[in-house]
Amino acid sequence: MRPVRRPAHGGGMIPHFSGRLDAIQTDDQREVFEHVFKRPALDYFRMFYADTAFFGAPHGLRSSIEFFGADHVLFGTDMPLGGPQVIPDTVADLKRVGLSAEDERKVLEGNAERVLRLSVRA
Repeated sequence: MRPVRRPAHGGGMIPHFSGRLDAIQTDDQREVFEHVFKRPALDYFRMFYADTAFFGAPHGLRSSIEFFGADHVLFGTDMPLGGPQVIPDTVADLKRVGLSAEDERKVLEGNAERVLRLSVRA
């Protein structure tokens, strides 16, 4: 099983600094990187997985989902930090983001099932 790459909650600063991460390479460095690795550096950052532990900051969650894509965000709360209310609060944050029903289901359960290779019985 491939290891899941997961930086800090929500992908840490990667989504917020993605423009800077892309801009720090000179054209020569970018050409060498893409020759060796065959893809732009940001494509590799988008392979990481992020979680939803934002504690009442749906704008941060939205940024992570926009950067990583709904297929690379898994529901997470950092429980027990924040107490029992953190679970419904995190669900509420996710609903405020305004995802499609399909993408919301991916984040809430589908991605974990896929990544962890779980077989969930109805």
